[in-house]
Amino acid sequence: MEPGRVFKIVIFLNLAFVGVEIFFGLRDNSLALVSDGIHNLTDVFGLSLAWVGYIFSKKHTTKRLSIVAAFINTGLILLTSFWITIEAIKRYNSNEAPVATTMIVVALVGLFINFFTAQLFHKEHHHDLNIKSAYLHLMTDAAVSLGVVLTGVVIYYSAAVWVDPLTSGIISLIVIYTTWTYFIESWNMLAGKKPSSISIEDVRKSIMKQSEITEVTSIKIASLSTSENSLSAEIYVSEIVSEEKLAQLKHRLFHEFKMGSVNFKVTKN
Repeated sequence: MEPGRVFKIVIFLNLAFVGVEIFFGLRDNSLALVSDGIHNLTDVFGLSLAWVGYIFSKKHTTKRLSIVAAFINTGLILLTSFWITIEAIKRYNSNEAPVATTMIVVALVGLFINFFTAQLFHKEHHHDLNIKSAYLHLMTDAAVSLGVVLTGVVIYYSAAVWVDPLTSGIISLIVIYTTWTYFIESWNMLAGKKPSSISIEDVRKSIMKQSEITEVTSIKIASLSTSENSLSAEIYVSEIVSEEKLAQLKHRLFHEFKMGSVNFKVTKN
């Protein structure tokens, strides 16, 4: 399924579920449900940003904005998770008991929605940071929903109300941990640093496969968008390389390293 259509389906389902979680969480006094609902609300915004970022990444004039969208998206997840952790600490000594059966039923619905919609992104999530962040949101939310289900079961059988805020805190810390890497990755993209997933030596070896090229120097790699990179380098050749062969080399670099822009300074030995 085309990613744009997947984004529409995922955003609609998550927005509807946010209303369900917050309504029942407030009605039945469950911080775990309310905090997950608020987290899912930021996810709806984040998924919308990821969708916009994905669209930007496909247009030459707005490629850079896709990185900005990914940075804001991951930053938003971190801020919300910090807030939920603080609220869980405040609520820890409260004796207010949530309705366990409501927690279990609502969270089971969330588990199904989040896991199902995450699978819609699974095929493409390795190729674009915005799609990757959307996939991460949904898989994390599926784990969160599973945690709320287990919390509801514990409260139902033991009346241990402290488990509700404890679960919220643990969930938020897990989200912070899993999101931090992508936040730093998007920051490095904005700063023009080399993507961590690409080795300069691997790029050099790929270029050296061209028989006429004897040496490669001054390799510089940066992120062009959340799904493409740029490369500049000086290549030394034993004989003039035809435009056709250079085009084939650039095509290979795009296939191997997503180099959407390649600039060579050619020097004959």
